[in-house]
Amino acid sequence: MKPPPCEPKRIKISAKGKTLNALATLLALILGLVGCSDTEGAARRYLESGDNNTPISQIFDAEILYTDSGLVRARLLTPLIADYQTREGSLRVMPRGLKVLLYEAGGESSGVLVADSGVIYSHKDEVSAFGHIRFTNDRNEQLATSELHFNTRTFELFTEAFVTLRRGDEVLFGQGLQATKNFAHLIIRRPMGQFFLEEAEQVP
Repeated sequence: MKPPPCEPKRIKISAKGKTLNALATLLALILGLVGCSDTEGAARRYLESGDNNTPISQIFDAEILYTDSGLVRARLLTPLIADYQTREGSLRVMPRGLKVLLYEAGGESSGVLVADSGVIYSHKDEVSAFGHIRFTNDRNEQLATSELHFNTRTFELFTEAFVTLRRGDEVLFGQGLQATKNFAHLIIRRPMGQFFLEEAEQVP
């Protein structure tokens, strides 16, 4: 179950470039570590609920800061945001990839998320990432999946997609996951297997 909507936090946006009208594209979902893309299908999934498929505006080289009590807890970087208005609220599509840097209250890094594309749902305090997704925490534990969401108030991660989690020489995989941003608390909803890498295969 996804975390419930929460009260929005203050967001600062800085951007460079012009505001243009254009059609946005969204890279599609994959399964596991390798999969097939379906750009048009993925774009329709997020845009068909709007009044039209032309963005209100576009922002280039954007940075969004998510704060809590005046402290930056996450930085979202993306080359392009295309803004849409839907019946539920504003929809911000990031078709050219995104990077999210997460921080602890003291300013220490707690993780980095990189994805092919994503969507910001401002009406429910959620960012969704799609495509080839890698999330690495401060202990170098690595999560790979095709779809990952995080709550911009609690910064919890969750997905119903297939996941692969690497912790040292241990690799876990299964369907669905919910975790804190530093993996201190983590649940794989449907564990499907586990194996250990040979020492020679471990990545330093």
